[in-house]
Amino acid sequence: MASIRSDVRTYLQTLSSVTDLTGARVYPMGAPNSATFPFVTVTRVSSNHYHHTTDATGLVRDRIQLNAFASTAISLNNVCEALRNAMDTYRGTMGTSTVRNCTLEDESDDSTPPTDGSDELVYSTRQDYFLWRTEAAPTA
Repeated sequence: MASIRSDVRTYLQTLSSVTDLTGARVYPMGAPNSATFPFVTVTRVSSNHYHHTTDATGLVRDRIQLNAFASTAISLNNVCEALRNAMDTYRGTMGTSTVRNCTLEDESDDSTPPTDGSDELVYSTRQDYFLWRTEAAPTA
């Protein structure tokens, strides 16, 4: 069974609105040092498995973090808008996961000063999504 991180990554890589900007550069958790801009990383921050008084419900809320990186603020904005349009309020299938709802909960910008003596900043945005999905409830 694939992880939700893999399912989100696979989903994003099937969307031309994302891949027209990033190519295949959607990475799990971190990007290689050789990655070219722009690119996206997908991280599962947490997963809450819900229960009622006697058993598991089969409902999970994942916090998924998408980090976008680009060499210009305009490029970063375009990637972030494509990610938001793809993820916010999404319902349906992502890989092997059945998503009931996905909401953008938090977003913040950052920039990293160059370490090579150049004047080129690395622009980045972090988007946190709550993704509600179903899973098979464990049996005793």
